[in-house]
Amino acid sequence: MPELPEVEIMCRNLARWSLGRPLCQVDVVDSAVDSGGVEEWARKARGRTVGRVWRRGKYAVVELADAEHSLVLHFRMTGKLVAADPERRSSVRIILRLAPEAGRPDCLVFDDARRLGNAWALATAELQDWFETSRKLGPEPWPVHRPAAFWASQLGSIRSPIKVALMRQDRVAGLGNIAASEILWRAGVSPTRQACSLSLEQWDRLAAAVPAFITDTIEREGGDEIAYVNSRGASSHGNPSPFSVYRCDGQPCPRCRAPIERFKQSGRSTFWCAACQEG
Repeated sequence: MPELPEVEIMCRNLARWSLGRPLCQVDVVDSAVDSGGVEEWARKARGRTVGRVWRRGKYAVVELADAEHSLVLHFRMTGKLVAADPERRSSVRIILRLAPEAGRPDCLVFDDARRLGNAWALATAELQDWFETSRKLGPEPWPVHRPAAFWASQLGSIRSPIKVALMRQDRVAGLGNIAASEILWRAGVSPTRQACSLSLEQWDRLAAAVPAFITDTIEREGGDEIAYVNSRGASSHGNPSPFSVYRCDGQPCPRCRAPIERFKQSGRSTFWCAACQEG
């Protein structure tokens, strides 16, 4: 599913394609995507200009100039924002039709193969409070540098494994199953270690690993359309996995060449190198 880096890429793309352009029409193709107010927002959005696009955790926000409400998108497992002809897509849920402009696409599509994503139209002035109280999102781990003391403060009291703790959206927003495995591998920390047992040195390594992973992923995956990893380290387009350990079980560790292993934690697959991620 899209995590912080993928949502950041989609927000950057959406901004590049739409900022400063009026919306000619918004089509809510699948009414099930509307988790509150989107169809009414779509009617009022016609003729308004896209003024700002930003990310909060794994959510994308589209603000229109001089509009009281904004569109909020959550992509769940397979949702994505793409510039595409909606007639060529089989899983379109929302279409943003923009005033024609040379060099920029006319149609932006919320495509969602499994149809699990959600959309809301929310008062722009109340968005921050909604994210914190309704969605219970913690602070952002990026792009602001978060030192070891921040991570120890947010996660150091948790008795569950550090891999599970990293996915707690109420403590730190935007990190999911893929990011947690990758960050812990970069930091050389075992995913089974209790968060409350990490040393200051381990928090230091984790603090360095988080921005490195996010920045590297954005650079590698950046493009007009993100590709989802499906199985055995292959993306949905058959490209090599952009990850070091995620879904690379049985392959050699990029650092020490020992085989990457896989096991379950809280119902999710964890990938790690038992040889170089200390206990």
